[in-house]
Amino acid sequence: MNSLKVLVSTSEDPYADTPHASGRASLVYVSPTGDGDALGGTIEVDSAWGGSLGWEWRCGHWIGIDLNAIYAKHDIDAVGFGKIGDTSFVPVTLGLNVHVTPKSSPVDVFLGPLFGYAFYDDLETEVDGFTLKADVDASFVYGINLGIEVPAPKRGWAFFAAVKYLVTEYDADLVVDGADAGNLGVAVDPWVGQFGIAYRY
Repeated sequence: MNSLKVLVSTSEDPYADTPHASGRASLVYVSPTGDGDALGGTIEVDSAWGGSLGWEWRCGHWIGIDLNAIYAKHDIDAVGFGKIGDTSFVPVTLGLNVHVTPKSSPVDVFLGPLFGYAFYDDLETEVDGFTLKADVDASFVYGINLGIEVPAPKRGWAFFAAVKYLVTEYDADLVVDGADAGNLGVAVDPWVGQFGIAYRY
């Protein structure tokens, strides 16, 4: 019990009631919830592990401006066929965090909207003897973020966790053996779980 009191004591956490910045690094798990249609079948993007870097400026106790970038590598599957390729998923977002815990609390809980762009790799693969290429466009992304920082015993450091829901689409022009084969649109719409560390200054 005494060690818990030391961990959450405001006297041990000078950032609890002071405007400051937080740099964050975290492990992420990205779980897409949507799918799409192409070439007469259903296309899905698999869940994947990845990493994230973020930075937030607390312009007051209640409001923060949050910049975040995530990287994950997803397999793309055609239902009933299997993997047809993979792509990097790199959403870069700007968010407005509302910090909802009282000024006296060292445990910092925040939530708010975010928006930005998601970037993907182009896809080139062989499917049943055909060469499939997908020229993928960057996609607008928006969503909501819920996070928490808990101070670590060492001054300036904190544990960080967050859950995001993002609305975004994997949108590509398909080319099969050099011929236009239409559009591939997959509603990725992932849940993103993050857990890592933050350094506050």
